[in-house]
Amino acid sequence: MTDATVTRGFSRPHMRRAECKDCLRDVLAGSRPAGSQFFAYPESWASGQLERGGSRSDRCREHRAAHQSHIAGIAVAYIDLETTGEVADREQPSGPLGALGPLPPAHEVADTPAVDLGSFGFGMNEDHIRAMLDSLADPARRVLVVKAGTGTGKSTYMPYKLLDPPDDCFRLAELGPIVVTEPRVQATIGVATFVGKAMSGAGGVGPGFPVGYQASGDRQHDSACQLIYVTDGTMINWLREGRLSSIGTVIVDEVHERSTNIDFIMGYLRRELDRYPHLRVIITSATFDAEFYQQYFGKKRTESIAVPAEKSIGYGWPLFPELDARPDTEDAVAAWRKMAPELALAEGPDPSAPQALITGGWRERFAPALTESEVVDAADIGYVEDLHLTTDALLPLRSPGNRSRQSGGIVRCRRCSASSSHAWPQGSTKPTSSATFSRSCPHRR
Repeated sequence: MTDATVTRGFSRPHMRRAECKDCLRDVLAGSRPAGSQFFAYPESWASGQLERGGSRSDRCREHRAAHQSHIAGIAVAYIDLETTGEVADREQPSGPLGALGPLPPAHEVADTPAVDLGSFGFGMNEDHIRAMLDSLADPARRVLVVKAGTGTGKSTYMPYKLLDPPDDCFRLAELGPIVVTEPRVQATIGVATFVGKAMSGAGGVGPGFPVGYQASGDRQHDSACQLIYVTDGTMINWLREGRLSSIGTVIVDEVHERSTNIDFIMGYLRRELDRYPHLRVIITSATFDAEFYQQYFGKKRTESIAVPAEKSIGYGWPLFPELDARPDTEDAVAAWRKMAPELALAEGPDPSAPQALITGGWRERFAPALTESEVVDAADIGYVEDLHLTTDALLPLRSPGNRSRQSGGIVRCRRCSASSSHAWPQGSTKPTSSATFSRSCPHRR
């Protein structure tokens, strides 16, 4: 397939703009600035409300939550009243109960321009999404194993396009919200923020938007969010609370890490899959044994899809190949090559020779400069990572005895000028990456 025929589609946020009647009252009273009474919400969420017999809310997220809290304290929350007819004047309605004030205006289609998803340079395209949805549409094959290399968009493009698929495709979100598990808090928040703000076109992330997240007690989602990123720990809590019945799809990202949390989630999903016929499970990573997970969930109900890696930068010698090998059963480097043959792992150098690992393990020393489409914070645009310096900073972690505390040293800060660098004190915890250090740098304060 040539680049000319590859399409990655556009985001279609389908947002509605409405006026909160409670905020409007505050504006008229002078306690809220004019213009702040407007809010937006996803049309897909409102459609679900209407299908279940509800109505479009005339309150923003803040006042909607307050209203729900108020009615929860009423013994009889709602009383059915017989409808006697339409009001004569919608601008000044009145009736047996007195004047009610102007009715809320109609909810307008929000001006949310579509985003060209092809501008982000993802390796996946709509053909991959169609193949995934064709597989998941079959009730007999509800587990999908996706082996997708770095740069394909497995954590960003794939979940969003499954939420907003091409026309005439199976709509996964109709089964319930799509929940993506990430092993780390930073990834959970960062990926959700990027998808919600940069990709979706909705203009934000969190309650009232299509994309939300929850990490370490920070709950940034509500019923309007149909794509929710959560940490592994949050997902485990949800499983224990029996929330699978209200979840349509679970995407387990970075399964190759095989942490205790990930293994628990995988075991629980396999056990409960038959109990929830609507549930779909997607397992994804850049380097893992897809055949193992097909056998684990059962080949009859599991499909596998491979997406080649898009980025070549970083595919040199693995820094920690031993993490992917079975102890005492196979050579570490051979195991790494077996799991990721498409990466064309470099021959040599000797992993025990640090300088050779630094200088000979990378095809290129400098990573491509970050572009506007690759960052959330505009200050990161143009940052170029020196892979040799990053590898040098990570080398001490190869020794299990030195993985908690490292000796003093120098690391470059991405926020500072090219000639600036900072030292961390002797005996303190050493930053493990430039991204980690940039968050702790004084220039961030």
